[in-house]
Amino acid sequence: MSVPWLPRLAAAVAAAVVLAVGVALVLTEGSQDRNHAAVTSTSPADGATLQQAPTEVGLAFTGPVDPNRSHIFVLDGSGTTSARPAGALRQTAPQSLSQPISVPATGLVTVTYHVTFTDGAAVAGSLRFTVGSNNGADQPAPVSGHNHGIDPVSAGLLLADGITVLAVLVLLLRRPRRSAPVVR
Repeated sequence: MSVPWLPRLAAAVAAAVVLAVGVALVLTEGSQDRNHAAVTSTSPADGATLQQAPTEVGLAFTGPVDPNRSHIFVLDGSGTTSARPAGALRQTAPQSLSQPISVPATGLVTVTYHVTFTDGAAVAGSLRFTVGSNNGADQPAPVSGHNHGIDPVSAGLLLADGITVLAVLVLLLRRPRRSAPVVR
């Protein structure tokens, strides 16, 4: 006895397995990128207390960075941008970036960064330092202004892929229609 839908079910299961393996490979590759994307040093150091405000923030990384796809924000203790970038982000070495800053008052300063490496890996984070007294250094500063949102092209392609997979599964599981007997 032959089961007419069994080959289609097997094909649907095989398609789902291939899709799952592909997703797992993509996620594994992304986690490997994140493992090597790291900050090796900052200037000023995270948590430092400085007598005078620095004129720039320097960041060094584990690999070559792309300054055109990277950015640094500077916020004062209240989370506003009275402390701010004072010029363009500069690449000082293949693995280093420098951001001129302006810090008009004493207090807590938070520097947030999102840096993309030349191989596409990315790292985001923040560092804090205090200018003047150490008062308020233990208070977390609200971090705002750093939101990437969803890339519309990638979202559209992901949606199209999902619709395609769904359509293939429906076609594979659909029962064939019985043909009308031929009259001669």
